[in-house]
Amino acid sequence: MNEEIIVDNTKEVINVMQELDKPFLHYNITAHAYERYAERIAKQENFTDIKSYVNNHRDDIKERIEKLINYGELIYTGTRKEYGLTKVFLKDRWVVLVGSNDNVVTLYRIDFGDDEVSDLFVNKRLKNLEEANNKVEEAKARVADSKNQLLEQKTSYEETITSYESLIRQYRQLIESTNVMLKTLDVEVREQEQKVTDIIDALIGKKFF
Repeated sequence: MNEEIIVDNTKEVINVMQELDKPFLHYNITAHAYERYAERIAKQENFTDIKSYVNNHRDDIKERIEKLINYGELIYTGTRKEYGLTKVFLKDRWVVLVGSNDNVVTLYRIDFGDDEVSDLFVNKRLKNLEEANNKVEEAKARVADSKNQLLEQKTSYEETITSYESLIRQYRQLIESTNVMLKTLDVEVREQEQKVTDIIDALIGKKFF
């Protein structure tokens, strides 16, 4: 990408996005991203030149990086161990990584020294990415369907358990009632036995020989 193109088109890009009712978002540019811009876009080679370029063009660099993001394509959102939740933007073979809190952590250009080869590589990888994303969605759909079936089975099992628990409670109540009845029957026997004892006591006058 020619640096002059980035400079000249920034305001035009913002105007186009406003016409499309798409807000031009702003980001926090890290020191690393500023330096990588100076090195990889502005072609500053040594540490001193990179620092000097960043100090003299900080506002322009911020605008141009934000332009790459806003006018680029969001090709990935996911967690990366280096940056946490990360968004990957692609614009004209420029890759911009945005970490948590909208921090632009780095940017680089995919360049194999030949535009045609580089474009073929990018297009191939984008096709691979699309296919992989499609498979992810297919897998999600299959898993969601399986989960729904399992949840239905689980609900059925839980309802069965609830039904049996209710039945068990009823049987326990019946057991308790039966135990009460058994005890009542024992009382009746003891009552009759006591009558026998009373008769014997009356007969012998409670005297012991």
